[in-house]
Amino acid sequence: MVARLAPEKNIPLALKVIQKVAAKYPRTGLVIIGDGPLLSSLRLTAKSLQLEAYVVFAGAQSDVSSLYKTADAFLVTSLYEGYGLALVEASAAGLPIVTTDVGVAREVVRDGESGFVCPVGDSACLSEKILAVFGEWKGGERTRGEFRLPVGVARTEAEYLERFKNSILI
Repeated sequence: MVARLAPEKNIPLALKVIQKVAAKYPRTGLVIIGDGPLLSSLRLTAKSLQLEAYVVFAGAQSDVSSLYKTADAFLVTSLYEGYGLALVEASAAGLPIVTTDVGVAREVVRDGESGFVCPVGDSACLSEKILAVFGEWKGGERTRGEFRLPVGVARTEAEYLERFKNSILI
């Protein structure tokens, strides 16, 4: 998850989702990249949910591309998004995405193919879909190729940068 630690990102929901997922997949972890005014309260929430072993608050990062490449999925629990650059970046990195229906979610994610789109605030849907992504593990290894990127999604960093440049020039 890459997000500003602010109310509209609804990160307490992400913590509840990970709590459910970790009950089935105890080796699950949530890395939260970002900083913001809710850091202290989110740490307390993680502690109260007994998630200290499952959640890492990694702070703001200037380059998250290597983190996208090592992640198994990308989670967005926002209440709303103006655009959703992190969704585009995660998609460009080939990550399966589980997101609420915000910003460019429906343009970036083909529901059931490159990830899943859930109604805003629907923890049951988000948990179910993260479990579906993790259900694609075979022999302990992630088979990312089973999730197809939507047609028109950049496959390389150069293509991603070109498409992003063109999208803001229109």
